[in-house]
Amino acid sequence: MTTVERRFRRGVHWWQKGERRPHRRGADGRAGQHRRPEWGGGGTVRPPPERDATRHDRMMMIELQEVGLHYGGPRSGGAAGDGRPAGGVDVLRGLSFAVPAGGFRWLLGPSGAGKTSLLRLLHAAVRPTQGRLSLLGADIGRASRRELPPLRRSIGMVFQDFRLLPHLSAFDNVALPLRIAGRPEGQIRADVGEMLRWVGLARKTAARPAELSGGEQQRVAIARAVITRPRLLLADEPTGNLDDAQAERLMVLLKEMNRLGTTMVVATHNAALVERHPGPALLLEHGRLLADG
Repeated sequence: MTTVERRFRRGVHWWQKGERRPHRRGADGRAGQHRRPEWGGGGTVRPPPERDATRHDRMMMIELQEVGLHYGGPRSGGAAGDGRPAGGVDVLRGLSFAVPAGGFRWLLGPSGAGKTSLLRLLHAAVRPTQGRLSLLGADIGRASRRELPPLRRSIGMVFQDFRLLPHLSAFDNVALPLRIAGRPEGQIRADVGEMLRWVGLARKTAARPAELSGGEQQRVAIARAVITRPRLLLADEPTGNLDDAQAERLMVLLKEMNRLGTTMVVATHNAALVERHPGPALLLEHGRLLADG
């Protein structure tokens, strides 16, 4: 196990359990104390209350019932009024599956299968044009525009192309979700510093994305996605720009987060990675779900 992995395991365990972790001893010989961050998206968004374990086990974090997604022209029913799209394209068709709280799913399929479109749905970036989609207990099709931003703050997203802001340092990229949420700057400094130490970038806090390797940029993107302790983490080809050794280290971090309770959906083309880390999988092809499990 690498130093990064050991740090991450110790750190996530501390944040998840809510323990008070002493800092290194200061000049007076006394150990300081670090306050556990107040997880959530800021404003009225707060961590969910403690649930009965049995009830939590039954909760579905993601639930789709005959979900479809149509891009382009309106679904006016066509000339015959038979419900077929009048223009555009159906990128997802008739998807039905569920992922329980704390579950893990690989998202597999060839290019153009609809994986990224499905992740956009699961991030509440778009609404389904057919069927019912429930995320964290909320019906996305019926949710108001005002209800969606707080929901998204409970969902972490790791993009394939990182989407780091080039003019910001690694520290400021990770801090961005907390600043948007209005967190106190003192708390942000402590939380982001700790998170960057966990992912092995304590010495790169001032570096901008162009000064980081692909693997380092990916770890910054991971840190930014999880800094608000999301209940659901989505990752689109998170190992696509990494070598095998970096991909393995990243998977250790993701699997540890999942073990500690984060629900996770990870899209990948890397069949060897899936073979080394077997788990339930969703298989898409031409916008349809071919397998679940």
